[in-house]
Amino acid sequence: MRTGACILLASGTTALAASAFLAGQDALGLSAVFLGLLWTLIAASDVSQRVLTVILVLFMALCAVTTLAGGMPHLLTAAAVLGLFGWDGALAARTISPFPIADRRRFAGRHSLETLALGGVSFGLAALGLEAPLRLGFSATLALGLLSVLILGVGVRATLAPPMRRRHKGLRHPLRRRPTRLR
Repeated sequence: MRTGACILLASGTTALAASAFLAGQDALGLSAVFLGLLWTLIAASDVSQRVLTVILVLFMALCAVTTLAGGMPHLLTAAAVLGLFGWDGALAARTISPFPIADRRRFAGRHSLETLALGGVSFGLAALGLEAPLRLGFSATLALGLLSVLILGVGVRATLAPPMRRRHKGLRHPLRRRPTRLR
């Protein structure tokens, strides 16, 4: 799973660097190459989830800057999709690493199929949006922008916040009940 995540991350940064170099932005292309090497090395090792998330944010910011600099939209869309799914694969590999190999393989296979299906659909929808642009009014565009910022904020908060602990007051596990007397 970790190898697949590294391949996805390397492919995403290659697409980003190619788009930057084709736009004539050599500094952005070299930044993408450096970030890709750093991200692949970090994903191959056991690091915290926060480090992977910070690198993802830097990667997406570099995608946005390359878009503003005139990068190719299809390559940038592919880079963003590959980067997101590589990040997800790296997090999943980190999560399942303590389990036995047989369980990891079963989970990795299922997760890879789900990721390929979701990645293919999301890239297809993004490419369709690039080919057939919609004309939206100001209020609809503003609402979509605010909704995407809200979703991004919830995702960042869920990623960076410490896990909540549940306290069970007064409740006992159903199998650990005291035996009752029969009358």
